[in-house]
Amino acid sequence: MEKGISKLILIAIILSSILMCRQMSDKESFDSLETLSKKQNQQALSIYQNYCAGCHGSNLEEFADENWMFTNSTRDIEKIIADGEETMGMPAFGKAFSNDDISNLTNFILTESKKLSEERITYKADDYNSKSKDFW
Repeated sequence: MEKGISKLILIAIILSSILMCRQMSDKESFDSLETLSKKQNQQALSIYQNYCAGCHGSNLEEFADENWMFTNSTRDIEKIIADGEETMGMPAFGKAFSNDDISNLTNFILTESKKLSEERITYKADDYNSKSKDFW
């Protein structure tokens, strides 16, 4: 019985380690995004405004806190944009957009949502600092 429990604990530790490594490498891929040219950024913005903003918010609000429902990697996000996510009502855009469009759109969403998240954090810190000054 003890050997069975030990094996289960070992398996749980191994699986946890694998998942943590995957999340770390995926996070690194978010941080190592290529800088889009001005033209690529404008095209991605246009695609976002025309096809994505209706569901995800005109200012990327749904992405601001980087809580991704199905993924932690750029590759997975590109796949979801291309193939859709039927259970959540996300349509597939693989036939409407080129691979470059999808890659640039993913890059745009991640880059801009990261900026928005950083602005929110700064705002919250500034708000806290101004309230704490009033308190003291």
